[in-house]
Amino acid sequence: MENLEIYFALGAILSAIGQLLFVLGCIILVIKQKNSGTILMLIGSILNILFSLGSYIWTIFAARQSAEAVAQSTVLQSIVGRIPFIVIAVGLLLYVVAHVKKRSALSN
Repeated sequence: MENLEIYFALGAILSAIGQLLFVLGCIILVIKQKNSGTILMLIGSILNILFSLGSYIWTIFAARQSAEAVAQSTVLQSIVGRIPFIVIAVGLLLYVVAHVKKRSALSN
């Protein structure tokens, strides 16, 4: 396989588009239904973008030091990088619970 950089760049572009669309969806959701769940989802999606950018920058600096620094940064990124997804998941659960309670109250 030649030009592996093109594949990595394409993956990064697709990831960025997906992240931006997700942030846009969260912004619309917060505007339409502002509650703790939607706000947490928006915060988590913004954190996801910031963590992704930070991951790229951190890897670049680590690569300038040593292979061991790259391995250490990768390990830390794999742990810390999941925090935004946990925030999004908690927000989604809060939103669903509030939405289900509202629906069941309307049907009774």
